[in-house]
Amino acid sequence: MMQDDFDETKQRINRINAEVGGLVLLPDQWGEVDAMTDAISRNGAREQWLDNNPAAVRLAAELMSHTRASWSEEREMPIDTHLFPNYDPAGPRQLFAITADSFPAIALEQRHHWVHLAHELEASGEWCDLRTSLCSRRIEESFAVSRGDYICVFACCNPCYGQMLTGRLDQGPFDHWMASPPAAPAPDDDIFGG
Repeated sequence: MMQDDFDETKQRINRINAEVGGLVLLPDQWGEVDAMTDAISRNGAREQWLDNNPAAVRLAAELMSHTRASWSEEREMPIDTHLFPNYDPAGPRQLFAITADSFPAIALEQRHHWVHLAHELEASGEWCDLRTSLCSRRIEESFAVSRGDYICVFACCNPCYGQMLTGRLDQGPFDHWMASPPAAPAPDDDIFGG
């Protein structure tokens, strides 16, 4: 589609929104909407590296800080080897994944193996790691940020992912896990409070 087609589509959307009393966007606001739309419509964002996204880098730095503080209470860094059963602590290269909901570092054999952890997080039934004001709480997206020998892995819902991509995480309580990791909800918990 050409730029003129996009502009015409946006004008039609604004016209319809105005007719029904909805939100009309200014031309400079469409960039944020386009980024959120792309994030929400993306299917299978399993391998999203967000090392250059300022909001994702900030989240990773806070996760590393929180995790290291937890480890300082231990004599050694706890290591989970379920993704790398042949892990050798004396090996030449160490690579680990950490998540908002895991205490031990998870040993990885290869950098791209964080994707296996992302699939586990999605299947776990845990809630969205970011929990912004638009959170749907269902894990639909995963992304990773490299921090040296650590890969910070996050699982989140589409609305929170969209907010994170546009740098608007300040609007929600995304740091809920910094005080203490949340427990998984019981199967009969009503997570929507209804």
